[in-house]
Amino acid sequence: MNPVIEKLIKELDKAVNSDPWYGASLKSIIRDITYKQAATRHDANIHTIAEIVLHICAWIEEVSSRLEGNEPSDPKRGDWPEADNLNETSWKKIVEDIFAAHETLIEQVKNFPFEKFEERVGTERVKELGTGFTYREMLVGVMEHNIYHGGQIVLLKKLV
Repeated sequence: MNPVIEKLIKELDKAVNSDPWYGASLKSIIRDITYKQAATRHDANIHTIAEIVLHICAWIEEVSSRLEGNEPSDPKRGDWPEADNLNETSWKKIVEDIFAAHETLIEQVKNFPFEKFEERVGTERVKELGTGFTYREMLVGVMEHNIYHGGQIVLLKKLV
């Protein structure tokens, strides 16, 4: 495997599963959150932990879809999926889904043709869709997205 791809995979995985230099991985952040904590809404203008995790998952899935050759679009789940009527079972499913989506993404990166990493995703820059960047930049962006929202989750955990 190309060393650049190996490094990218390692960094993507550290941010979600391992021990990144900046602090906690996404897995360590959400592993001990209860469904009641995940459903707590601190303010009408603040997303719940469950909504943030669904949002992260939705975008990981959208990036995977793009790696499969599909046209860029909003995530199938929606940009900010709702987490209404959350219970223990549905929260466990959300957590399982995000880590399954991450594993799928890692496998897709391993199999993505190296020569395509510098090709553009989409034909123009559309901020809301994250298009106009290369596949490599998109993958770094999804990692940054995971880290950013992981920080939000850490702050919300401190409030519950």
